Amino acid sequence: MRTDSKGKLKIAALIVALCIVCSAAGGAAGAATAYRIWGSKMLELQKDEPDEGEILTMPPTLADETTAEETTAILTEPPTEAPTQPVAEATTSPPISLSAKEIFNKTVSSVVAIKTVVEYKTSGLLGTVTREGTGSGSGFIFNKNGHIITNYHVVEGAKSIKVTLYDNKELDAKLVGFDEENDIAVIKVNSADLQPVNVGSSSELSVGDRLYIIGNPLGELSQTLSQGVVSGLNRKIDTGSYIINMFQTDAAINAGNSGGPVFDENGAVVGVVAAKYASESIESLGFFIPIDDIKTKLNDIIRYGYVKNKPYLGLSVQTVTNLLSLQYKIPMGAYIVDLDVNGPAAKAGIQNKDVITAVNGKTIKNVAELKTELQGLKTGDQVSLTVSRSGGGTTVTVTLGELVPTKKPRTSYSDVYDV
Repeated sequence: MRTDSKGKLKIAALIVALCIVCSAAGGAAGAATAYRIWGSKMLELQKDEPDEGEILTMPPTLADETTAEETTAILTEPPTEAPTQPVAEATTSPPISLSAKEIFNKTVSSVVAIKTVVEYKTSGLLGTVTREGTGSGSGFIFNKNGHIITNYHVVEGAKSIKVTLYDNKELDAKLVGFDEENDIAVIKVNSADLQPVNVGSSSELSVGDRLYIIGNPLGELSQTLSQGVVSGLNRKIDTGSYIINMFQTDAAINAGNSGGPVFDENGAVVGVVAAKYASESIESLGFFIPIDDIKTKLNDIIRYGYVKNKPYLGLSVQTVTNLLSLQYKIPMGAYIVDLDVNGPAAKAGIQNKDVITAVNGKTIKNVAELKTELQGLKTGDQVSLTVSRSGGGTTVTVTLGELVPTKKPRTSYSDVYDV
């Protein structure tokens, strides 16, 4: 599973590690004070010293409308004296706030446990060997048609997917589609009498609002409830591949909670559990994807299998790190390993071995920054790419195509990404 070696958090000047909470196959590669979990692979992070003054960044439904009845009084004559009774002020009913027990009983039947079988390769004296492992996560029933929402990293590369319902009934599931950029995926089961969640609005959340999480921590403690509050809004979390907007919470999140629902005080889903930070000195630092950021994307995935109108360059790119830059005498940026010869970038004149150093005039130093600059664009937009080629530089204007994700990447390199 692809990861980035850097882990930086855009909070003060503290370097920690992103812990993507899906328990999957693999082994621990050493112990470290700060670490990242992606699947169950624990990878020791390279801690780069920040430049002086650098701000550190981390290196993967409808609201009920209440209407008031309007009353119009028609006066035939002006009053001759003040009313003897005070006029009552209009009042509004306070929002419903359920207890933890009520929320659990109301929503637990909509939460599922997910088990996957994945293939991975190991190298040794006998060469490269393909093995099988298992992964686990959580999800929630989105509609009565059997569509279930989870994280993309929970089902990424899965050979098979099984879902366990509240009544312990196990069902086979198939992948409908995904959006890696936002770490979301939709899977589907065939079953009657499914109980979908009530989808709320994350835009209504404020710091201090109470939250409830139900999921499958450790891959075996299904139907576990934890609670906390909204600790922060609009945190930019760098998964190593993309920078994702998330909300922060102090609710307990553990391996296996990935993809599970985050409920508000009314029992409506306001987010999808995505990540936590892990360190000997850090506690209660978890993150979830706001539901309002992904509602439209989820509907696109259910209908088309992918998110419509996302920009496509037709390139396979690799980050030129500072070390690679010094070693090969090329600038830092996004190195083009391969390309779609019929893609928009190739048609505009981009070539293999070019290094993209700026997007619309803004300097980029890695693949994540390239993807971030593309996030605000859509199919049909034009983008200016500054590239370094054989020691020289040029600027190329590309008309973006539409990204249609495929299960098979253009290249087999673990640190190369298609855009």
